[in-house]
Amino acid sequence: MLAKAIFKSGASYRNPDLFAELEKLKESDFYSYDELSQIKLTKLKALLKFTKKNSAFYRNKIQRTDNDLIASFNQIPIIDKATLINNQDEINCYKIFKKLLLAESSGTSGTTFKFFKNLEWDTKARASWMRGYSWFGVSPWDKNGYFWGYNTAGNQSLKTKVLDMAQNRFRLFSYDESEIVSFLNKLKSSTFLHGYSSMIYEVALKAQKLGMKQEDFSNIRMIKGTSEKIYDYYQEPVMSVFGQKIISEYGAAEAGIIAYECPNGNMHINEENVLLEEIEGEAVVTNLNAYSIPIIRYKLGDAIRIDKTNKCSC
Repeated sequence: MLAKAIFKSGASYRNPDLFAELEKLKESDFYSYDELSQIKLTKLKALLKFTKKNSAFYRNKIQRTDNDLIASFNQIPIIDKATLINNQDEINCYKIFKKLLLAESSGTSGTTFKFFKNLEWDTKARASWMRGYSWFGVSPWDKNGYFWGYNTAGNQSLKTKVLDMAQNRFRLFSYDESEIVSFLNKLKSSTFLHGYSSMIYEVALKAQKLGMKQEDFSNIRMIKGTSEKIYDYYQEPVMSVFGQKIISEYGAAEAGIIAYECPNGNMHINEENVLLEEIEGEAVVTNLNAYSIPIIRYKLGDAIRIDKTNKCSC
């Protein structure tokens, strides 16, 4: 299959260990909570040791010795996006790494943030969303529709088109009726749909008005909403037309994939790659792979509740 070969070729160039990391995550899907906790503690200790040594911002904020780092974790101050942006030069450890990859937050919180990821961070983040796809029988090279903006400047626009082609992806970032109709016709032969949940909802309403039905989109296995809240009222028209509900991928560019919704409708924390705290009802995340610019006890501004008692039937 050409699309698969193109995707794997590009992925191997950018992230040589991507598929090995994906297999590790698929294996740990069914680890016990104790096993996952041990993975987190080992990775957390390594991150804190590295950060204490290399980040000027955290040098005096991680106060214990290397043998007692975990005990000091709760004393590390919680930061927010403004703190991260205003202190990024003191927080980052860019000089340690030979290869860094440019990343940018979407700006849906009101402020964009450009930064650089170390390769392992980027690889594990991509493996995390690929694992989520696998729960729905979806491969990242399957034909897919995408609701997301892009830079229309010459070189950046060309780069976007090349990346879309490499990922068997077509996108829509316009409410122009002719473009929506063209997008929906392409979607009939696609396996998944993803992007801004509000646009998924609006396009579902448009498809209803055009008389389109579930049988027109029988190939779709997954609809994933990102970067925005998924309101309950979005689901009825989306289900009516596409035959799938919008599932949630919860995360942020700087925090990584925090949780992913399974086919049974429950959000599963990405335990192998983040440490998620619930503090006064809010999400505070530590990205366990973020070494180039450590993301430690980062307050996202999201309300959450962590369920430590129930077990998902999946």
